Amino acid sequence: MTNLGNNEEAITYYDKVTAIEANATVAYHNKGLALANLEKYQDAISQYDKALSVEPNNTDILLDKGNALSYLGKDTEAIQQYDKILSIEPDRTNALDFKGISLANLGRNDEAITYFDKALATYPGDVEYLVVNGLDLPCSCILVNKGLALYDLGKYNESVTQYNYALDLNPDDSSAMFNKGLALVMLGKYDDAIKYYDEVLSIEPDNKNAQQSRVQAAVAKLGA
Repeated sequence: MTNLGNNEEAITYYDKVTAIEANATVAYHNKGLALANLEKYQDAISQYDKALSVEPNNTDILLDKGNALSYLGKDTEAIQQYDKILSIEPDRTNALDFKGISLANLGRNDEAITYFDKALATYPGDVEYLVVNGLDLPCSCILVNKGLALYDLGKYNESVTQYNYALDLNPDDSSAMFNKGLALVMLGKYDDAIKYYDEVLSIEPDNKNAQQSRVQAAVAKLGA
């Protein structure tokens, strides 16, 4: 029912289930997901904890709890959840990726890159292999995350390389386009940056960040 998008109705349904069956792990978990969809992350965590009291090693619930903690800015606690998952499933791609995101949120970008690389290593072959074989799109998100960490370290050329890989995998990835534009601005390549902002706006005409960044790049070009 959560997948139907009617989260309030879903919550009511799961309340009825848990009123009958106190150990209804799936209902607690799904209620948590519905609350998270409503951005009620603390309430979602309470439901995840109820589910985890029954199944403490359920890695799907641990992952969702970690993500909710990260949304609340509690990335140190989020990392604890991801570490629990990785102690059970060391090669779980999304746990490695999300741990990298939380590390980056804490400003620990070098460590974050290590985890993004570990996440990418769960796919067969190197990045070039992924691009040639057109593997699944979640990989492009990891590449964007790695690019962001490199950008924050001031490694703009290296960040552009990651965005290029991401766009090779998913040419419509507006996040990769936008962040490539930011990196190109830092490299003084204003015309190229504007081109990527325009590509973002062709997909998302109301993207305020792309609109503002395009104007800033155009102004910077005039002053160059």
